[in-house]
Amino acid sequence: MAQLPTGKPILPITPTQDEHGTPTVCRCCGRIAMGIGVGFKDRKDTDPGYLCQGCIQAVKDLSLMNRLSLFELQALDEGVDAVGEYIATHGVTDLQYYDDLMQRMLVKNAWEGCIRGIRKALKESVPF
Repeated sequence: MAQLPTGKPILPITPTQDEHGTPTVCRCCGRIAMGIGVGFKDRKDTDPGYLCQGCIQAVKDLSLMNRLSLFELQALDEGVDAVGEYIATHGVTDLQYYDDLMQRMLVKNAWEGCIRGIRKALKESVPF
């Protein structure tokens, strides 16, 4: 098998335009690009990062995605359990009686519970 040339990354595929600025290939997949680009990375970048119809649709679909994945839902469940345990140890269920530290510790427990949940979910069934 031939070695890939070093020094230039394979993705993103650039340049996405010809010498006249006409779109040529998609920045993500290399298919025929349209006149919609993802923009310049910095001031020195001269490539607009044109995309193909499929990648434009994929970006649109991802921007509309508002549902949580099964892994995120499991992480939320773990966060809820962690908060429940924290509240049970203090015996105070009304947040108006929590001082600043207790409120922050409650959120910290939720946060760490979600982190544990996402790790547990990924460990149990890796999606990739």
